[in-house]
Amino acid sequence: MFCTNCGTKVNDENKFCPNCGKQLENQTAQTVNSTKNGTNEFYRVDPEESKKKIIGNNIDYYLKQFNDLKYGSRSKMNWVSFFFSLLHACYRNVWKDWLKKLWKPLVLQFVCAFLGSLLFFKQPTVAIFLFFAVFIGFIWQIVGQILFAKNFNNIYMSHVEQKLAQKDITPDPSPVRVVICWAIYVVFMIICGVISTALFFNLNAVNANFYDNYYSEYEYNNDAQEEVYQQETAYLEDYWSEAIYVDLTATVNTSYASGIILKDGPDNGYADINMPIIPNGTDVQIYYQIEIMTDYYWFYVQYGDYGGWIDMYSLDLHAQ
Repeated sequence: MFCTNCGTKVNDENKFCPNCGKQLENQTAQTVNSTKNGTNEFYRVDPEESKKKIIGNNIDYYLKQFNDLKYGSRSKMNWVSFFFSLLHACYRNVWKDWLKKLWKPLVLQFVCAFLGSLLFFKQPTVAIFLFFAVFIGFIWQIVGQILFAKNFNNIYMSHVEQKLAQKDITPDPSPVRVVICWAIYVVFMIICGVISTALFFNLNAVNANFYDNYYSEYEYNNDAQEEVYQQETAYLEDYWSEAIYVDLTATVNTSYASGIILKDGPDNGYADINMPIIPNGTDVQIYYQIEIMTDYYWFYVQYGDYGGWIDMYSLDLHAQ
């Protein structure tokens, strides 16, 4: 039976409601008294009629499902609940039960989507993780909706019996409630869209300003460094033409290759010349040159009819 005060389902042997503490009345005696007094006669005399008034549409379907559940059958999938989700729950006045089952994945999706949009430009890695959490929340919602639809008939039976215990036989089906639910959903989505759009354009403007400042500073620093470099290296062309050479004979050894490929100059970006690889241990003529500005040493190696520049870190020299 159910408590007439709060509608909680209680055992027949209970004297008091475990939820609200109200003393439970004998419903059989209450039925007789209600009939004599002429009050609530519609409920105590014919509870099936009261159920029909509450259920409204699809009476035969729900009464059959309720009867099967009372005899131990499992709750069957309610496909209308599955496909129409919250709208169907609002229509049948069990939207509170729907929210109790599915509020967690909904909140997870909303919070993660909002934070992901906020951090998309500043922390893209975190934003991707948050959008993945939105996907997880969506899967969670789908699973929760399947379970809710699978158990809907049982939930609705408890809802109807609770209303009967509270002497409330107002019909559950309400198209107006569905319209209100849909309107709330649309308004909520519009608000979310406006907020997301505002954040998107605001963050775009902030990031565009950041990158403009960054590249302006970068170009300024680049230009300044280029000017300093040109000033420091302006004399190099004349310097190399006046380089001092010391002739010696040396044996070439290297740990980088079986020999050495000589280059056509000591500056960066020089290309290979058509000179063969010098085998390790080969005697070659070395012209030793000191580059004073950078303390970096280059050697001009003469090998037969070929010659080229090579830096000091590419070979070991053993004087003969």
